[in-house]
Amino acid sequence: AHHRQARVLLGAIPEDLPDGTFDLVVASETLYYLDPRALAQTLEALAARMVPGARLVCVHWRSPGPEWPLTASHVHDEVRQQSWLRRLTTECRPEYLLDVLERR
Repeated sequence: AHHRQARVLLGAIPEDLPDGTFDLVVASETLYYLDPRALAQTLEALAARMVPGARLVCVHWRSPGPEWPLTASHVHDEVRQQSWLRRLTTECRPEYLLDVLERR
């Protein structure tokens, strides 16, 4: 409430991604719950909404979960292959993967 420039929204992705433009998107422990089609749709929607120079912070736990259709490695490989993103930082730990990328 004290940060008028920030919004926290609850919804399903990609269906409930808000309209508008963004300079920061944090995908923490979320994208591996999507199936491959929904992941592709989400990345396409983010490409349309993130302004040049915007940051995407993507972090996921590496342990396999039976409720996760995708692994952290698969998600991060897909994100890193997006031509509209430039990777700034990667951290590969036994427990998690973290990427910070910038919108070209």
